[in-house]
Amino acid sequence: MLRERLRPMTESKLQPFTERVLRIIKEIPEGYVMTYGQIAAAAGSPIGARQGVRILHLMSKAHKLP
Repeated sequence: MLRERLRPMTESKLQPFTERVLRIIKEIPEGYVMTYGQIAAAAGSPIGARQGVRILHLMSKAHKLP
């Protein structure tokens, strides 16, 4: 049961905030940086920095993120 919850989500099951965070991260030009707070704010949740960290940690390999 725990493994199912920890398994990376597919594109079709992503929450809107998660989709926005992934899109924003993919659009950051090479050589530029954004803080987790900036990413969360750009995705519509100025207090969602920790969720942005979690999204990046859990999905970076599956979505080929930096």
